[in-house]
Amino acid sequence: MTDTANPGSPFRKSPGYLAWAFDVQQGIEGSLTEAELRALQLQRLNTTLARARQRSRFYQQHLPIDRLGSLEELKTLPLMDAAAFAQGFEPLLCVDAQGISRIVTLPTSGTTGPPKRIAFTEADHARTVEYFTAGMRMLAAEGECIAVLYPCERPGGLGQLISEAVTKVPGRALPYGIPKSFSELAASCKEEQVRALVGFPQHLFAFARWCEHNSIELKLRAVLLSADHAGPTLTKEIERIWRVPVYNHFGMTEFAFGGAVECDQHKGCHIRETDLLFEVIDPDTGELLPDGTWGELVFTTINQQAMPFIRYRTGDRARLLPGACRCGSALKRIDRVRGRLCDTVGLERWSFGMPELEDALFTLPGIMDFKAEFSDTCLILDVFVQVLEGNPVDEETVADLLWGTEPFAKLHEDGLLQLYVQVEQVTDFSPLYPGKRSLL
Repeated sequence: MTDTANPGSPFRKSPGYLAWAFDVQQGIEGSLTEAELRALQLQRLNTTLARARQRSRFYQQHLPIDRLGSLEELKTLPLMDAAAFAQGFEPLLCVDAQGISRIVTLPTSGTTGPPKRIAFTEADHARTVEYFTAGMRMLAAEGECIAVLYPCERPGGLGQLISEAVTKVPGRALPYGIPKSFSELAASCKEEQVRALVGFPQHLFAFARWCEHNSIELKLRAVLLSADHAGPTLTKEIERIWRVPVYNHFGMTEFAFGGAVECDQHKGCHIRETDLLFEVIDPDTGELLPDGTWGELVFTTINQQAMPFIRYRTGDRARLLPGACRCGSALKRIDRVRGRLCDTVGLERWSFGMPELEDALFTLPGIMDFKAEFSDTCLILDVFVQVLEGNPVDEETVADLLWGTEPFAKLHEDGLLQLYVQVEQVTDFSPLYPGKRSLL
């Protein structure tokens, strides 16, 4: 396919241009117009449907057709959710046992069913590494070091795949893992001359505040946040402290981690559309919602070999952004995912979750992290807050902030919520959540 991208787009000339979106796709040369991209998606979707109907016992029973005439017809296919794993993962497989290179086990969110097991082929992970490699080129130059703050021990895990991608930049990966001591992490970053950080949003937010508190300067070029919600308050604070661009990435284990990432415009994350189709539905009716409307995210993999997912309900609160990005990319964009629907507390007409708590609490100076638990029987919210030693933040300060912030102010006014706060002064980091945060 010929290169028909806008040659006058200034973004395509910048170091963070969306090469990974088009130019690094296997079997495709050059960039794609929107029409070419949609044609490719339909071709890959129909290949996936036919393959699933032929090789998967689950899809033989639940997929009514194996070919669509247009992408718009995708909404006519049935939705699937975690109940698809009721008989284990084998009925979903489209390869034999010899074709599987890795199996990941996940808890089944929001149900009492068995854990989900997700299988991948070597080709599935190779595409993710290819995608990550181009993404890492947005963060640092060739030969520079990128610290990876995810568990890196497991082959095929997120940390290992990112570290492999860094070496293909080519660059140097520091597979650090989850930080247990910011003093040690800062020393390692200086010793290895780290130029970019990739990790959980709350961990990098805390590290930035700790560095500022202790007058430690790191010579960074960029930061990438992934694997949990990263709200505007958190993101802007990291940008302010380190004076570098901060990119948000959205991914899920089910589609081999790589899903959507921000460009230099920072107006939503561009979807990896040559491998994924995203939809947003009404979580109650299953009806497709227009771009710009919040609902439940549904995805379809169109290039995944071991275990394709067709209209899979994620349980994540999301919306697709309308219109084209100023960067000139034809890729659709998704807004920041606002946590899981099942992790949102709904009290009469008011609701809140971890994103609402984060956006409020992280405005207070010195807060490193927080942990929150909600009791739906007593309507009690317990909040435990870590504050860097020396900052004037106590239990009363935290309570006053929340009671003065929506929706907590309305819940307090209507007598629907009790709040208990505990504040601990700390000098270093002790992660309250090893991974994603959850309220319930």
